[in-house]
Amino acid sequence: MVNLGVRAARRPRDRARAKYELTHSVRTHLGAEDDAFGCMGNGEDAEGGRGVFLRRNVIAVAGRALKANLQRLGPLVLPVSELVRPALPAFACL
Repeated sequence: MVNLGVRAARRPRDRARAKYELTHSVRTHLGAEDDAFGCMGNGEDAEGGRGVFLRRNVIAVAGRALKANLQRLGPLVLPVSELVRPALPAFACL
């Protein structure tokens, strides 16, 4: 989950002193993808001890999730001038 502007104070009396405020929150679910579904979990090892396991692709899956979250969050927080900037070179050629 990606949150933009997290409130620094949890207690209601500290609300006025908080430096940031949560304004937008987005969440991307990648569990339907096979590699994302099995990249982490919990279970028993060969000796019977319970624990958490991480597969090698957990970094790649986390990167894809972060990218998707930032792509969804960008239009919510960026000013229009920044959203239009990538399209300007295409119109300059016309």
